[in-house]
Amino acid sequence: FAQRGIRSTAIILCILVAVVYWLAYIASHALSIGGVLPPWLGIWTPNVLFLIVAWLTYRKIQGV
Repeated sequence: FAQRGIRSTAIILCILVAVVYWLAYIASHALSIGGVLPPWLGIWTPNVLFLIVAWLTYRKIQGV
């Protein structure tokens, strides 16, 4: 029974991360189309943000 709960939590977390990434991509794309951000920055912003979050999470898990 515990494995089912862990699996469900992992699936929900993955879907949540994907939706947040998608929303960040849509927002930064809209900002670049609107002229607020340069196009290259608008496209790369979500990738860089998620890279930083992943790196910080990895460091926290490793205890560094």
